[in-house]
Amino acid sequence: MSRVHAPPSLPTEIWFEIIRQLPSRDQKSCLSISKVLHDIAQTFVFSHIVVRFGIWRNVKPNEDWTDEQKAAADRATRLSVELLKHIVRSPELVRTVTKVTIRAYTPKGESHSAELIDALAEALRLFRLRAFVWDGCSPEPQNGVMHALCEASHTSLSELLLPPNVPESRHAYPFPHDYDVDRFAPMARTAEANAKSLRYLCLDGSELVEALKFEPFSTLVELDLVRIDPINIDGMRAVFQHCSQLRSLAISLNDDHHTDGEVEGLLHGNRDALPHLTAFKFIGYFTSDEEIEALAKFLKRKTALERLDFVNPGGDTFWSDDCALNSEPLLKILKHLPHLAVFGCDLRTSRLTSKHLARLSRCVASEQSWIKFFEGRTACEYLHIILDPETKHGNLKVDLRDVATRHAPAPLQLLGFEDTLRWVSHGRDRDVASVADAHMLQSGVWPPAKVHFRTVDDFGGREEWEWLLRYHNLPIRCYRCSGAEVREEGFEYHSEGSGESLDWQTEDGLMLVMKPLPPEIWQLIVNQLESDDQKTCRILSKLHHDLTTRVLFAHVNVYFGLWHDYSAMGWTDEMEAEVHLKNNITWDILRHISLSPNFAQVVKKITVRAYLSHDIPGADIFHTRALIEALQALRNLRAFHWHGREPRLGQDVLTTLSQSSGHSLEELHIPITNATAPCLSSFANLKELRVVDVKMQRLPPAVDIDGFGFLPDELPLSLLAPASDSRLDERSTRAFQAAMDSMAHTLTRISVAGDALWGCTIRSMLGLQELELILPETAGGLALVLRHCFMLRSLTMYPQVALDELFSVFEADPTSLPDLRAFKFIYSSTKAASRFEYRHALALAMFIESKPQLTCLDVQVDSNVPEDPMPVLCDRPLLEAIARLPRLEVLGFFFACDGWGPDDIRFFRERVPRRLTALRLSVSVDQRDNDTLLNEWLDLIRDLPSLRYFHVFDTFRRFDLKQQLLEDPPASLELVGYGPLLRWLVRDHDDLDGVRPEYSLSWPTSKVQFRTTEDFGCAEWEWLLRWHGAFNINDMAPGLFDRDAHFTFQVG
Repeated sequence: MSRVHAPPSLPTEIWFEIIRQLPSRDQKSCLSISKVLHDIAQTFVFSHIVVRFGIWRNVKPNEDWTDEQKAAADRATRLSVELLKHIVRSPELVRTVTKVTIRAYTPKGESHSAELIDALAEALRLFRLRAFVWDGCSPEPQNGVMHALCEASHTSLSELLLPPNVPESRHAYPFPHDYDVDRFAPMARTAEANAKSLRYLCLDGSELVEALKFEPFSTLVELDLVRIDPINIDGMRAVFQHCSQLRSLAISLNDDHHTDGEVEGLLHGNRDALPHLTAFKFIGYFTSDEEIEALAKFLKRKTALERLDFVNPGGDTFWSDDCALNSEPLLKILKHLPHLAVFGCDLRTSRLTSKHLARLSRCVASEQSWIKFFEGRTACEYLHIILDPETKHGNLKVDLRDVATRHAPAPLQLLGFEDTLRWVSHGRDRDVASVADAHMLQSGVWPPAKVHFRTVDDFGGREEWEWLLRYHNLPIRCYRCSGAEVREEGFEYHSEGSGESLDWQTEDGLMLVMKPLPPEIWQLIVNQLESDDQKTCRILSKLHHDLTTRVLFAHVNVYFGLWHDYSAMGWTDEMEAEVHLKNNITWDILRHISLSPNFAQVVKKITVRAYLSHDIPGADIFHTRALIEALQALRNLRAFHWHGREPRLGQDVLTTLSQSSGHSLEELHIPITNATAPCLSSFANLKELRVVDVKMQRLPPAVDIDGFGFLPDELPLSLLAPASDSRLDERSTRAFQAAMDSMAHTLTRISVAGDALWGCTIRSMLGLQELELILPETAGGLALVLRHCFMLRSLTMYPQVALDELFSVFEADPTSLPDLRAFKFIYSSTKAASRFEYRHALALAMFIESKPQLTCLDVQVDSNVPEDPMPVLCDRPLLEAIARLPRLEVLGFFFACDGWGPDDIRFFRERVPRRLTALRLSVSVDQRDNDTLLNEWLDLIRDLPSLRYFHVFDTFRRFDLKQQLLEDPPASLELVGYGPLLRWLVRDHDDLDGVRPEYSLSWPTSKVQFRTTEDFGCAEWEWLLRWHGAFNINDMAPGLFDRDAHFTFQVG
């Protein structure tokens, strides 16, 4: 079926989400439906390519290759050559590829391997990969391939798996035992060259581990050490000493050697190592009881542990007569691991008794007890049973596969038994009311190749499931197969010129019952609808009602009073009616939450806007009590935000919040006061914390007339009163510091006002990825942050520090934080003593240009002193630095002079990357009626082919380009901002006549004031405007009340 346009009724964004959820086979089918679907599907189909040297065979060890299998292996290699050549010819496909997996299983004498190695090296020189995996050792990685990988991807690679990464016992390709350490040098050097960007590394074999120097890997987050010889343990000792940021560690010992105290000595000597560990896997062979005891003591200290997997076939207890349980020391420490959610356990013993299993819900080795155990796992979504070889010979009298199938946990989605994995769902007959009585539907069995090369994508994106089964030697049954049976998953495309269809087969293990649009797809569609359309969906059917309820009420806004822009100079009847309406809606929603547990489960985020009029003392008590009752019913809240200060946030609200959702809350934005600071330590699982001084809480903007600001008489006096607790006392400061220590293992993003952070230990900040320092009065601990917080990816500085003090820190360590992705610097002062000088610009430029990974940069300096203007050339060093940033896509910038000519614009144009997708300009150009200048700026903007968001702050109201942009906008432009006024650019994509686009209604002032990522639809855009107008949105020049502004602005 041919289409002129994209498939009707669904925008591209919806199709993108739908195609992303499709099985790989269906994604490949989308390549041939239409150009729109082809372009979307291409990003998924080619993001990860598999290059095959021969084929992997599921056969008995050392079985000879048949002629048919050799022909199939030769064809697989040849098709991989075709694939790489096809990608190399297409720059668009080259940019799409982010992961390459090599499967090296070539039979001797295969004719196309050398050609494939050359094609692979050529392609790797063009790719900027995030992940590279080499499976198998026939052939091993060649030096040319490794050099090409390092040359192009040394700054982007975050995942690297080097061969051999599959234990011998799992396939029919035994590795040679006469290892030469020199053979591993190229692979070791490749890993070391990518040490700064690598976040996940898998090393197989003690020789490779010993050849590697672990000192550069201080930022490594996940490490797998496979087939390690415990006799040569120096490599593991180096890991414990240098890889201090590890969150996940897997150790699989070589099964050819008994341990002799080496592991015990390693753990005893490094008991406090790896403080951030959240996942630990240990696969030992003949590991002694003493070493297991040492392992238990080591893990008991890791209270942040979320995943634990332990296997030890052939340990001391397995051969003893006292029936002791192999893993008993580890079972005893489970009560000390409050965050444990994924658990793999070894139940090997000579005789399994009820005493051994008492810690696993008191199950015993009888069918009824196993039934009770399986059905009692009320949160279990993935269950996998692996029997010990001894168990298969009759020691276990219960058919666990049959019991687990007939009595599966209600939420179960995936069931594994040995090498058999199936997706499952609970189907219901019309007369069946409960899940317990429902029959279980099962998909087809995963094919052997899928089980053998299992990835996170195979597990439906559940990384923790893949981790749980990783390195377990599933006994994949061997069989003799024909050439038709050895074809593996791949893709289908037609090579240019040949006309040959390269037909590859995929086995996806789909569910047995597939409806045209399952609820998951409907949920994606509903998520993308406008709120009015979502509300309409609630009356279509019960399915649509339930789906839209999850979206509409996932985030609940609680209104205590009304924030508004005061443009009406007093309360109007309409505003009073709106206050009553919002307060009544708030009351109804809070009561519904407190009385309906099912509805309470839907709510994931609460935002409070506290702007009550204080005319009646004590009126806030009723609002606060209603909120507290609702919070008591919210057991799975993920985020809580509080804006405003009437009523003020008190300990009673935070105490209730911690008791009900302290375990689940991940995001907390509150004003920090002497009342709230002591409560922070109750939230130990936070990932994002924004504590803003109460004096910085968003107030309604002042009216701006002729540059003079004043507040109307009707403004409540409580909002004008000074904050008595705007500075923390000593007790509250200590409480904040203690809270930071308690959250160190989970906290990744923090925004903090003032100098509160400087008193915290640097250890509590090592895991931070995003840091926002708002109005610090000193540079305190900034030097320590730059030196030690190397996991930072985003840094915001909004200082009121003396500039010489601040920039002396930058000058002392300009190359710190080399992996920074986003940097924002905002400075405002009209005092001559605090003026931003040329030397400050040089120091800032030097700091910026040493950050090659920067994709987002925002610099705003307002330091003009009327009697002594800022030097004209202050922005030149910064522009030179911007020109040296190879990945910059989002830019905010200021101009330091009152007059700009064509040469100045040309200087700017030559240094701004054309790849920009978002641009914010702050302009103070007082040049009236200069159409030539405006045209120069318009040409510059239209010369940015990827620009989607453009925003201007215009002090003198001379840079209003809204109308010109509307008449001839850049093709990619979607959002235009002018001061605090934002409008979408609306196009009719189905209009073939090319009618000029139109502006949407401008955003309401409240939406601008409380803007979120969801409002922009893009996290980078929200970041670009963040903290601008934080104190008063009229600071976003020219402000709301400019009579010359041409937007029709909405209030509310």
